[in-house]
Amino acid sequence: MMGRLALNYLTIAFILILLTINNYCAHSIDDYILDIVFNTTRATQPNSIIPGDLVNITFNVYTTTLPNINVTISYIIYYSRPSGARYEVLSSGEFRVLSSSNKASHNITIQIPWTREVMVEAQIISPVVSKKIESKLEVSPETKISVLLGVGGYIGDVREGGWLIIPVRLVTNTPGEHGLLRVTDTTLGVILREMTITLIDGYTYEVYVRVPENPKRLLIFKDLFQLRRIIVEFEGLDTYKGNNYDVIYATVIAPGYWRIPWFIASLIGLVTIIILVILVSKRIFV
Repeated sequence: MMGRLALNYLTIAFILILLTINNYCAHSIDDYILDIVFNTTRATQPNSIIPGDLVNITFNVYTTTLPNINVTISYIIYYSRPSGARYEVLSSGEFRVLSSSNKASHNITIQIPWTREVMVEAQIISPVVSKKIESKLEVSPETKISVLLGVGGYIGDVREGGWLIIPVRLVTNTPGEHGLLRVTDTTLGVILREMTITLIDGYTYEVYVRVPENPKRLLIFKDLFQLRRIIVEFEGLDTYKGNNYDVIYATVIAPGYWRIPWFIASLIGLVTIIILVILVSKRIFV
């Protein structure tokens, strides 16, 4: 009799232990909260996020029970293509954090690509519980319109009055928008060309401009060589104007016959100097 009673007590104790373990290990989806926060760590300009900026993504895990457990989170970071037709994976992976004082955090830094939308998808994949815990947050930091214009460098020698072909590459996160492309010779203060374009991401425009003549001196003399500063700029809807222009340099050469006036002027100058020397010598030695 005593043996059966002891067995009953043991059975009850075992059942209580199992219930305690089950309550300890099995949690509902409400036991975990997953939060995603964006913070800009390097911004090109205040109050906006544009391509090239560095953004810190913080994953926060809050638990209502068991403050000291390991939590494993998987994540995928997407960004939309400039055309908006599809999403590309920017980064993905898993990480483990130790929940201390009912909270755990993990940081990832990304550089914003040429896009208008970044989306983060995350979920808790461990610990394994009776009900699958899945928390997906889609967060899109506001990415402003941006255009990058690239020419740069030294073109070389070009004849005055001739044609100069300038390759202009535009990178944008808003294809289809319109804007104005302007080419200006800042050395002479002359606009060489203006043209309306439709933005195409990664497209290189070939801009043809005619090179003005070198300036004349005293109506008959002309610079044989002149280094020109030419600026190419884009005007249109954009948040950051600092990357909407680029500068090139070219040496403009005048035709060979302009060397003759310079030779004559040099000869006249030499003769003048000789006459002055002779006159001065006569005054000194007379």
